[in-house]
Amino acid sequence: MFFSCSGGCNVGQIANAAAYRLATGDTGKMACVAAVSAGMPGPVTGAK
Repeated sequence: MFFSCSGGCNVGQIANAAAYRLATGDTGKMACVAAVSAGMPGPVTGAK
């Protein structure tokens, strides 16, 4: 599971692009760390 930042800085955008390539290549899944922090059940279950 990849937790990438897709924030405003260029490094976040690079990390997001790398995670997207890995996820679409069936290497893993992307998840949102903010959703996990908020306790949303789907991402929390996936992270466990």
